[in-house]
Amino acid sequence: MLHQAPFLVDERYVCVYVPLEPTILQSERALLQWLAERVVAQMETIGASTYRVPPFPEDAVNAEALQNWFAMDFLDVALTAIRRDRYLLLMLDDLHLAYDAMDAGLLAPGFMEWLGQLLAQHERLDILAALDVRYEARSLADAPLSNVLMRLRLDPLAPEEAQQLTTAPVSQRYTYSPAALERILELAGGNPFLLHSLCRLVYRMWEENQSMQQIDMRFLEAIHPAALEEAGEVAEPVWNHATPAERLVLQALLRLQAGTNGHSVSVANLERELAAPPAQLEAAQVRPLLRGLEFASVITLTEDGGYRFVAPLEAEWLSANTQPLAPVRARVGLSPVRWAGLAGILLVILLIAGVLLSGVLEEGGASGVDSDAPPTLTLDPPASPSALPD
Repeated sequence: MLHQAPFLVDERYVCVYVPLEPTILQSERALLQWLAERVVAQMETIGASTYRVPPFPEDAVNAEALQNWFAMDFLDVALTAIRRDRYLLLMLDDLHLAYDAMDAGLLAPGFMEWLGQLLAQHERLDILAALDVRYEARSLADAPLSNVLMRLRLDPLAPEEAQQLTTAPVSQRYTYSPAALERILELAGGNPFLLHSLCRLVYRMWEENQSMQQIDMRFLEAIHPAALEEAGEVAEPVWNHATPAERLVLQALLRLQAGTNGHSVSVANLERELAAPPAQLEAAQVRPLLRGLEFASVITLTEDGGYRFVAPLEAEWLSANTQPLAPVRARVGLSPVRWAGLAGILLVILLIAGVLLSGVLEEGGASGVDSDAPPTLTLDPPASPSALPD
């Protein structure tokens, strides 16, 4: 989406794409140097003068000094160089990773607030950022991201939009059989990444045999393994970021939907499935979990009131690449009062056993009779139960 922005905004905008990666977010110094380098590279592309760009302050002692250099020394020169009638648009990809860096102490806690200050300082500076939906609630607390009127939530494509994107770009090269087109749209579920992945794989296969005029089901069967592997790009993060309870819900839906030929599963059936091991979730817990996964566009509520996966290809990847969760062992906790009562009972038992044992020993010593019983076996302690998965 960010890569398409330069084709959609006014030509007065100088668009600077800035991918944020963990290696870039190791420190404030590395991040701001990366931002400056991306801006300078774009200035050179459009022919703007860069000779007045100040050198990066290698001797800056703290994050505040680096931020001041970027906000005043650097941006003042950059905005002047691109001409006074043009705007600088910073397109920050994966901005949510900055939250992880702040949590790890790699970036200053007020980094998002500083971005807001940049916008307030420079009228000809704008920021377009892409964030993971899981960070949406947190981002609403930060001034530059809290304006709901300036947010666009990317939902799955409507069926007619998905069909147009599948057929229009290749209409002069080949067509799809009705069954193949229906299957592609079904597998992707409107997910732009999965749809693009499927269409790209079809196109590459067609390039090898351009005499084919129509894409049929045989094409889809041939590209399916590669499409399933690429689906991990979106499915694996869903699983990795899901809570243990959400994982139980996902696996329950996978099991139940497998027997419905892709149709939705009723909430009642999900609650019944999740009430049994390994989940053992109460009905009151299930519905909020379903709504959370629906909000993240992983599952969807159907017209009949049931749930199914948005993209069957994503569900297929989860089914093939995740292990069934182990049964949850209940941990029974005892209150201090209960512990005190048990300790008292145990003490009485030990005292009685001690008295009886002393009597037996005295009696045995008086008789002087040696026991012919074999020695008592020493039992190894039972192995500790294996660790439960998260």
